Amino acid sequence: MKKSNAKYLKDYEADMVTALFYDYTRQIPISALSEINRIYTEETGKILNTNYSCSNCVLKLIKQTAIFYFKENIDSLPENLKIRYIERYNKDGYTG
Repeated sequence: MKKSNAKYLKDYEADMVTALFYDYTRQIPISALSEINRIYTEETGKILNTNYSCSNCVLKLIKQTAIFYFKENIDSLPENLKIRYIERYNKDGYTG
């Protein structure tokens, strides 16, 4: 992951944790969602057709972004969530 992308997403770590493990997000500005969507597409090569007015679409975007973000930044997760992340999303086990 590009350093500039990781730096931008770092500001949204709490939102990504909330989305990934608790299935909701707080309100995030559309400008930030647009940038997160751009980063997701750039890093994964996948395009999500995100409607920023749809709460389910926003949640999906943040969850998908969190999955690839925490794969490289697992130490940013709270201790009690690392094992849950590994069990659900990182079947290869802890690589850090």
